[in-house]
Amino acid sequence: MDAALGATTFFDWLYGSVENLIKDRENFYRSLRNRNSWWINTSRWTLGILGAAALLLTALAGIAAIADTQQAWLKPWQSRGLFWAFVIYAVMGAIALFERGTDLSGSYFRHLTITIAIRNLWNEFQLTMLKEYPALIKTAGTDETAARSRAIELARALCKDIDTLVATEQTEWRTEFIESLKARPQRTGWARSRPTLKRRWLR
Repeated sequence: MDAALGATTFFDWLYGSVENLIKDRENFYRSLRNRNSWWINTSRWTLGILGAAALLLTALAGIAAIADTQQAWLKPWQSRGLFWAFVIYAVMGAIALFERGTDLSGSYFRHLTITIAIRNLWNEFQLTMLKEYPALIKTAGTDETAARSRAIELARALCKDIDTLVATEQTEWRTEFIESLKARPQRTGWARSRPTLKRRWLR
């Protein structure tokens, strides 16, 4: 009975420690993701509105050019429409260049992906612990060391998968940074290059 009680205390401590580790990792990537959320929320709408405005101005300039011989008052709008269309296109190009150099959108979705992956690993760990907890308590009654070793093995497997996620994200960040310096159009998606993780605690 005392062995089972001591093992229960150890299991609670181990579970709490792993939970705190998961929360720290998840909150870290969530904070990084939130830094770029403003760009995700505004850049798409901004580019869409500017693109539509530039298209309308270009159409207005074309109409003014066609109707120039019949409507003299439209002639100034030809140059005005083209001028402001060029200005808007330049702004859109600057926004695209800024995104190209900073990779805010790629970072946002990369951090979102790793946050979801960490959460999924934690959910699987919880379900596995829930499944094995009765057997761990039973084993602790006769062999406390074996029960603790099994619990530590489960926690270690989870930590290894978390470390794999972090290492892969860092590698992807370095790759995208180098590619942005080379000014190449290709982008490597983190989700596509992320290796399939082995659930080491599942049997």
